[in-house]
Amino acid sequence: MLIFSCINFTHSKIHPLFDGQIIRTSYLVGDAALVAGSSVMGVDAEQGWSNPSGQFKKAMIMDFARHEPNPRFLKDVEIYYEARNKMRHKVKHETKEMIVARKKVEHAMDVLYEEAVKRFKESFARAGYLGLMPLVEANEIILHGSSVEMPESIERDAKAYSENLRDYWTDKTDGYAFTLPFWDYVSEANIVVSDIDEADENAEVLTFRLPDLPALTAFTAAELKSIKQDLFPHPEMRKAIEDWHHILMKEDFGPENFDAYRNYFSTHLLDYVQEAEKKAAENMLLNRVRAQLNQKSRTENFLSICPAEIVWDYLEWCGMIPKESVEAFKKNMPENCTGEKAVLILVNKPELLKPEEEMYDKQSLEL
Repeated sequence: MLIFSCINFTHSKIHPLFDGQIIRTSYLVGDAALVAGSSVMGVDAEQGWSNPSGQFKKAMIMDFARHEPNPRFLKDVEIYYEARNKMRHKVKHETKEMIVARKKVEHAMDVLYEEAVKRFKESFARAGYLGLMPLVEANEIILHGSSVEMPESIERDAKAYSENLRDYWTDKTDGYAFTLPFWDYVSEANIVVSDIDEADENAEVLTFRLPDLPALTAFTAAELKSIKQDLFPHPEMRKAIEDWHHILMKEDFGPENFDAYRNYFSTHLLDYVQEAEKKAAENMLLNRVRAQLNQKSRTENFLSICPAEIVWDYLEWCGMIPKESVEAFKKNMPENCTGEKAVLILVNKPELLKPEEEMYDKQSLEL
């Protein structure tokens, strides 16, 4: 089963719009997409917040207050929670007046929570997180964690970070899924990226082109399923990518293996990719989006191979994995894992999908 791992946390450099796109692309290309981190909250928002814990509700309200333009609003919410905690410890028996006052304030907090949920759902819909629950129920999108946990606990969970690194080496996933910041990272780090047909001995990241796609974020689960069945109907293609992951895990990345990489793609995948490219150009659902967005949503997609060390450095640079967790992982790596090993990634390049445009306002999409 071909599973790509999509990791995002609220403090990372990944714009939610691009995150939603790569999650949906991972589903189309693979058998399933594993979604980890704060993105789980977006995908599960439709049904995961109806019965929240007190801690989760507080976290949502506090986040809502932080985004209010009036700083006094946040201060009032902080004062409420501080006063409520003190009352719990000091008052054993409430008077009738105290109960009435408390319930009025709790009602006001419930209203704030509903407003917070509404704002998050609107943002998640724009980012493409919503509408995916039928795929979750079919185990075609796998949620790594629970949306009803406090966001802060998800952020601080060092074990979860380490598990995200370890999954690739223990066959829980078959490739990482990266989006726009990856290209910023390789540029900043002066890493040489090359198409496999043009690669020389200096290449550090090799790319193998997949079909270009428009914005996928507005499609329903049923529409995505239809697109997948049209473009990528062959389980043999996904099996070939999964097998490639297992081959690469045993090899160091290096120019001595470039011919083998090229031959594998040409022999086992190229025919499927060319067929998918033709179908992508003709697909009615994709062409509808292209027309709606006036051809301004093209996203390039690639399978790529690079050394594991580049993957780990990027995850840390992007804010997806804390430095401490990367270091802890390296001290206790699986036996088959080294920084020189070749790693398979699915990466997109949304050059024409600009979040600064009005339709993708960044502030409204913050997690």
